[in-house]
Amino acid sequence: MAFPQGAKVIGLFGYISNYKGIETAISALAELPKNYVLALFGSQHPQSVKLDTPIDAYLESLIEQTRDAADAKVKGQLKRISKLPRGVQGIDPKTVKSLVEFEIASRVRFIGKVR
Repeated sequence: MAFPQGAKVIGLFGYISNYKGIETAISALAELPKNYVLALFGSQHPQSVKLDTPIDAYLESLIEQTRDAADAKVKGQLKRISKLPRGVQGIDPKTVKSLVEFEIASRVRFIGKVR
């Protein structure tokens, strides 16, 4: 699955459906250290597949949420930093580095059906 060395994998299993709380898992992932990865083992329920639809609306919303979660995390950190008085030496270089490297979309993996 090409998980990074030392990754802590959180797995969700079964059909990908809106009643399973996947949104909550993505939101929580945004608050966890970057070595945590969310792996979704499963697929869209066969009865929900529609002809001539490029992507299921729920799956599309999950993908969009990963972008939104990343944006919210970065904006929140930048807002906190912007409130510090000018010239303050208290900005942690690790915080700045983590903002530059923060990429939640690469931490959410759609694995597919396990056979």
